[in-house]
Amino acid sequence: MTFALNDPDLSSAHSYQDERQRILEAYRKRQEVRPLEFSDQGYENLSHRLRVEERYHETYKIIKDQFNPSIADLKILDFGCGDGNFLKKTLDWGAQAENLTGIELRENVLREARKKLPHSHWIQACGSELPLSDQGIDIVVANTVFSSILLTDLQKAISVELERVLKPEGLIIIYDFHRKNPHNIDVQAMPLEKFKPLFGGFDLVYSKSITFRPDWARKFPSIFLKAIFPLLSAFPSFKTHHLSVFKKKSPNSD
Repeated sequence: MTFALNDPDLSSAHSYQDERQRILEAYRKRQEVRPLEFSDQGYENLSHRLRVEERYHETYKIIKDQFNPSIADLKILDFGCGDGNFLKKTLDWGAQAENLTGIELRENVLREARKKLPHSHWIQACGSELPLSDQGIDIVVANTVFSSILLTDLQKAISVELERVLKPEGLIIIYDFHRKNPHNIDVQAMPLEKFKPLFGGFDLVYSKSITFRPDWARKFPSIFLKAIFPLLSAFPSFKTHHLSVFKKKSPNSD
């Protein structure tokens, strides 16, 4: 198997390892402070659940629009898959478990993903080199991944690998912060303009602001939040993330 990044020099490899350890340590510290976020019970938090449902709904619309009418034969890669909840959701949309692949840095959450979808493919990796064949994936999804990577060289290495494994005219669906999270020093803002240089071999085919400010949403009583969430989400200035879609250019395109 060939990779886009062959034999990286020692300084790059060392930098990638340092960044990998920094990310793992950031997750460890966050889990100590907010443990429910990293358990199944965390998904019972109403404001979190509403945000996730909104993202899933918008992502499903994108996939249906681009690959109408069926996604049964699509090969989907969730880069930064966590405990596998997104890939599990795609089964409701018609995806087949054997066509799903998850890449995740943290072994503990990857174990949970394997339990949920034992017939899917799970890989522990940071992403600078992926044990996947060239042009075998139809859709890559990356949810709040690049904002967690502060090393620009690693971001670029990952983008090169994602481009390599994606089929011509395949999609990369990005969900990430377009503004800095003031409550988390371990992430950075990743607005759309920062993604364009990473995916120069792609066309931007879709982008919209999404997700009402999570810190504000948590302040609303649950009894009111579900009713007013659609209204709150209608104000662009209150949205903290963007959902953007890049389409890989075909070899014959200009």
